[in-house]
Amino acid sequence: MALTSCSKCGAEIPSHDWMCPRCGEPALERGAAADREVSAKGMIAVLLLCVAFPVLLFLIHIFVPGM
Repeated sequence: MALTSCSKCGAEIPSHDWMCPRCGEPALERGAAADREVSAKGMIAVLLLCVAFPVLLFLIHIFVPGM
């Protein structure tokens, strides 16, 4: 596990943490923030799929007789 140093208090922070556990200073660099933003967009897409697909199946079940 890679460690970085907090710019505010100097504590060692694991590279996957978003903030310093000692002082709360944000620890994300621009590259890491962009990676997390992309994964957040992917998570939103997955959640929309998990909502839209069951709703579509429900509507098909309601409006198509014999299914």
